[in-house]
Amino acid sequence: MKMKFLIAMFTAGLLAAGAATPAAFDWQGAGSRSDSGLRQILADGTMVKRPLPTTVDEQLKKQVIRLDGNTMLAVPLRHDDAQTVRVLVKYPGEPAGAVISRHRPQDGMRGFEMGFGSQNAYELDGGKPAGQISSGKRDSIRAVFGKNAPDLKPDQWYECVLRFSPGDALTLAVTDHATGKLLYRGMVECPDVTAVIPAAGDGLIGIGGRRNNSKNCTMLAPAGTLIGGVTVWKDALSDEELGLTGEGRGTVRNAAPVNRYVNAATGDDANDGLSREKPFRTIQRAADLVNPGDTVWIAPGIYFETVELARGGNAEQPVTFRADGKPGSVVLTAADRAIREKKVRWQPEDKALGIYSAPCGRAPSRVLYSGVDLYPYTTMEGLKTFLVKDGYPAPENGFYYDETAKKLYVRLHPSGRYGSTDPNDHVIAVSPPFAPGSNGTHIYQKKDANFFISLRKPAHVILSGFTFETPVSAGVVTGGSNIAVRDSIFKGCRGGVWGFGGANAVFVENCLYDHAYTYNDVLDTVEKWGRTDIQKKHFYYFWARKGVNVDRDKMKNYETGIIGGVASNWHVRNNVVDDAFEGMSCWCVDWAKHFQVYGNSFRRIVDNAVETENHASDMRIFNNRFEDVFEPVSWQPLGGKPWPGPIYVYRNIVTCTPEFKKLADALNPREFRPGVFKLGVAGRNWEHAAMGAIGVEQLAARVSKRFVMPPDPGFLVFNNTIVWPYGNLFTTPQPVYGRAARDYVNFRYFNNIFAVDRMHKRPDWRGSLFEFYANLEVGNDPANPHSGIISGEGGLRADSLKQAGVQPDFRLASDSAARGRGILDFEEPDASVDLGAVPAGTEFQVVAGPGTAVDLDTLSPFARKVFYQPTLIRTAGPKPGRWGVWSDAETVTLDLPRPAAAPRGVQLVFRLTEKNAAETLLRNGSFSIRVGAGRLVAANGKESVTFHLGSPARDLWQNVELSFAGGKVSAALNGTALRPEGSDALTAPGLSGSWRAAIGRNPVYEVKLLF
Repeated sequence: MKMKFLIAMFTAGLLAAGAATPAAFDWQGAGSRSDSGLRQILADGTMVKRPLPTTVDEQLKKQVIRLDGNTMLAVPLRHDDAQTVRVLVKYPGEPAGAVISRHRPQDGMRGFEMGFGSQNAYELDGGKPAGQISSGKRDSIRAVFGKNAPDLKPDQWYECVLRFSPGDALTLAVTDHATGKLLYRGMVECPDVTAVIPAAGDGLIGIGGRRNNSKNCTMLAPAGTLIGGVTVWKDALSDEELGLTGEGRGTVRNAAPVNRYVNAATGDDANDGLSREKPFRTIQRAADLVNPGDTVWIAPGIYFETVELARGGNAEQPVTFRADGKPGSVVLTAADRAIREKKVRWQPEDKALGIYSAPCGRAPSRVLYSGVDLYPYTTMEGLKTFLVKDGYPAPENGFYYDETAKKLYVRLHPSGRYGSTDPNDHVIAVSPPFAPGSNGTHIYQKKDANFFISLRKPAHVILSGFTFETPVSAGVVTGGSNIAVRDSIFKGCRGGVWGFGGANAVFVENCLYDHAYTYNDVLDTVEKWGRTDIQKKHFYYFWARKGVNVDRDKMKNYETGIIGGVASNWHVRNNVVDDAFEGMSCWCVDWAKHFQVYGNSFRRIVDNAVETENHASDMRIFNNRFEDVFEPVSWQPLGGKPWPGPIYVYRNIVTCTPEFKKLADALNPREFRPGVFKLGVAGRNWEHAAMGAIGVEQLAARVSKRFVMPPDPGFLVFNNTIVWPYGNLFTTPQPVYGRAARDYVNFRYFNNIFAVDRMHKRPDWRGSLFEFYANLEVGNDPANPHSGIISGEGGLRADSLKQAGVQPDFRLASDSAARGRGILDFEEPDASVDLGAVPAGTEFQVVAGPGTAVDLDTLSPFARKVFYQPTLIRTAGPKPGRWGVWSDAETVTLDLPRPAAAPRGVQLVFRLTEKNAAETLLRNGSFSIRVGAGRLVAANGKESVTFHLGSPARDLWQNVELSFAGGKVSAALNGTALRPEGSDALTAPGLSGSWRAAIGRNPVYEVKLLF
């Protein structure tokens, strides 16, 4: 039956259909929260301060409306950005229908909705809280359904809240009015929904029903439903502001964020923890109490606990756990306490071999002595001989666990290079057993971590300054999104930070991750066994930590890395990954999306630094330095389609030292040296059902075996400087000759500097269908069979870097042949016409590792806003360790804080990459600043002033300052005054309205209001 659709229109109040009595409608503007209230817009357009209601009783003092089951109410609101809607409702029976709705079901018009359904979030036929959000079209719908929520009762007031945070999440909450208890809080992430489409609801928020179109409505609340206290805020209010402080748990509510203190030596969990004089003893106690905006300061020391965090912050007020000392001073460990504290004495078992033992109740996955990683032997014979099955060599320090005797045996490095060979002289950290899974990567439980974030929603948590030591699997394991782990050290961790259940927007920054001293172990093996029968018998004879020739049930290999379980929008930046087996493996990035790896230092790694397989989508690897890495970047999917891509590799420096030659020569003859890029698809991919489930040797396949192709725009490698004299450019782990040969399509290399020994191990291979454009090829070996291939169309060659004008620090000399020789046809904003990673006039410097993180308190409001904005793409900034941002899709706008006074001017730092595209960089009501086509335009309504920017270099950062004085505007570019075109008269922007920064295809580094 088609329902009659009547909308109650609001002016100063709220009217039921057919009723004449107004009820309460508070339209709260997005004002400053620092003045203890939000700004309310009154009916006459004036604005006053008004604090939030402290209790829902204040809402119920206002008039209540009874619905008749045939009509709904509506609030006129034409606002498509962040918003919060609160409604008080009492049902005569089981809750049913829509409570809050801007949701027209037609495709392209959908918005958001909250109500009660029985089976799902789409049919609101009663029972459980349900909701959805969309940017308009069906394929963007994100739904949340509280199937485990408690049953709600008739004739009882409930407070229903819907909160939309653009590009973040939709939150639904139901609170019991009588007790104030939070009964349900559900959230669904919606990173792709950055606004509510204007057509959704046509400027109305429906109350008590869903508007289908202009003539009818459905999902109506039953007759007799009471509605009161409808409130709409043009802001995504925090949990604390709304009184939503946990998953229905009782909690101490703070009037404002507080500092909490923890000290394992002097603390007591019976303390209030609000001062250094009365700290908690455990981090867990603080974790149980934190609220949005709180900071937990942890005194230096050793903390034998696994912390579980079930409470989080919000985008404006994250929860922070911070070492109250230098980075790494707080050690969070899962090590056997008695052994680590030297309460257990190590007994010599074989003095000649240096083997010691101690009682131990568990089979560890990792054992450290003074931070040195011991190789996990699976037999006692292996520990005695440093050989595993079939004579395969392994490191000359290790451990073995005897399950029957419950004893742990260790043998420290006999050279003494890491100190005494007696374990009693060291701190020994013995981890728990590894997690389940073929490689121990089923990581999702509290026991797997040092710090476990159990929230399965945007948690907004910052962890800073820890040493995470010998967990089951990873230092940090999170089901929550919007996490930052910074300034920390990972020791004896199979993984650094690991996500599960779709944890998105995780930032791992300025950390140190190692498997010390794996690289030394490999060099020792090469020196001892190279050019012997062992090398002939075992081609890759130095990769013991790969789990070769061992009992896989007892030893899980080291193919993990600093991160794992990557979902969407992770950032790995400014870290040091040193002396490790792997930087990040396929176990880590299998299904990663929109993954960015930048500003890191990868060095002394004996396998890959960054893998992209098996299915990573839209992955960017840039501004990193790779030194002495066996094969820096890998594209070797084994899981069938979709294959990884697109992949972008740019502005990286890849080098190797003379020491690396030992490792490069380990695979004699010369053509088997490692490659910078390991690229290829093995036949195992076609064994998967989706690929046809055929054997490796069979050529006829439903999915062709003829070509290998990453998704468009492909595997793009540009503006890198690669100085690699001891190896090849490519390793190709797939057939490149013969009946089974596969060709490479969509692999594109342009604007690079290549100084490599060879392109490929096979002298007769000509590069398949790789595309090379405008590269500088360096080398004067007349015997090089690949000479002239990798320079490509429009490229050039030089005998040496010096001849090409490439300086030792990789900067380009003023007369370098590499200047201005690149192409920009691929429309990548970080591409440069100057070849290599260091455009003329800039420097390359990686600021990475603990203690080098940016001080968030020193950042401008704009920089703070973008710092943990996961959907933006980073770009090399004017200051090492700092990053600009840009968007490769639609322009992204960010609200800036409302200033306390009218600004006297504006500072903008940006780079022109899309010179002909006009782009708004800053807006305040009718005032805007736009750049494009070599011009900068400041406008206010019909007034405008234009300044010519000339033709600034695409690669350099431009600093523009505009000043407003006396009704005129003046501008300077990099300190030089710009002349206006025509009049310079312009009404200065005032205090009203919000300031918004716009980010698009031109990278932006700073937007700052000047006072």
